[in-house]
Amino acid sequence: MRTRRTIVAALGQKGVRYGVGVNPDGRYFPRALLILVTACRAESYDISHGGLVVSYTASPRGYKLVERFLSYAEAMREILPDLGIGISEGVVPARFRWFGLRPDTTIDLQAAERARERVQGEQTYGDEFRRLRVA
Repeated sequence: MRTRRTIVAALGQKGVRYGVGVNPDGRYFPRALLILVTACRAESYDISHGGLVVSYTASPRGYKLVERFLSYAEAMREILPDLGIGISEGVVPARFRWFGLRPDTTIDLQAAERARERVQGEQTYGDEFRRLRVA
């Protein structure tokens, strides 16, 4: 089975649990983060108690979209000063159709978990993104 590389980014406030899904105990999810998903044209996204996770294909276009996503997220720190950003590399199955690669809404769950952990930790997403871009 063929695979494709993805870049997974996560956003969330440090030490905050959001109330989403069937268990709504926690803070309300910030509207600014939801607007960010549509503004940055994420290929797929997930909203959970830990925050927002977005995924992009590792391609020249994908890297530009991730750069835009990170710049918007950094600007959002004026509104949410405790906003954490995490980034990780993932691999998902590449599914094809007659006209090429089929759009997919799959997020590599292990990469998403690593990105969520980095949201709460030291903010080294810039170095990680540069490393992924070179690889």
